[in-house]
Amino acid sequence: MFIGEIRMGSQSQLIDMVFDTGSDWVVIPDKNCTNCDGRRHDNLISGIAVDNTTITERNYGSASLQGYTWKDKVCLGSSAATCALNMTYFSFIQQRGINDPLEGILGLSQNKQMMLSSEEMIVGPIFPNELFKQGKLLTPSFSFAMNGYQADEPSTVDFGNANPMRANLTAKITLGFNDDFFWSTYMQAVKFGNYSEYAIDGSPYAIFDTGVSHLMVPPNLLEPFLDNIIGAAGGKAEYAI
Repeated sequence: MFIGEIRMGSQSQLIDMVFDTGSDWVVIPDKNCTNCDGRRHDNLISGIAVDNTTITERNYGSASLQGYTWKDKVCLGSSAATCALNMTYFSFIQQRGINDPLEGILGLSQNKQMMLSSEEMIVGPIFPNELFKQGKLLTPSFSFAMNGYQADEPSTVDFGNANPMRANLTAKITLGFNDDFFWSTYMQAVKFGNYSEYAIDGSPYAIFDTGVSHLMVPPNLLEPFLDNIIGAAGGKAEYAI
């Protein structure tokens, strides 16, 4: 996962966040959280309550959060150019599933409806979009660089145009994403090392989610997937499901 700090409010409270392409809101631990590890944010210092009377719930796969909605300054660093002013965010007072080293979530989904959902949803404020609206970014975009500038340096997230020092902008693989809340596409094939591609029947729906660290394959495709990639390597497929 991609984990980094943000600075909250006038006191620049540091919070360790996962930069998550599978969700929308900025969510942080409240000072009054009853079961949070690590640092927490005191919303009363500079925050403005949007709704601090009705507790609401947000669910993130294995995580469940209960809390309230506030507005405050959300920054990536000490420079004002990295700050989204009066940004609406979710401050949780109870939680399940957020554990050390994580303290909160910075959502980076698309600002669109879920393609596979029949129910309309309200997409929350998304941080790079807020920076763009406030003139802090030329484009409401972001990019991930694994291992930073050198192999021994940490991975990075750039907001706005990609940093050419972290990406070869002339050699790129272009994917067409769906009109979707998630950064989703359809899988066509998988290549295992230098072995030939394994075409996937039906082009299953897949999402690019930086909030998880696994390649997840649908159950009905797992056995043929393993048979093909292990067989291509000259081995015998032995596994447990």
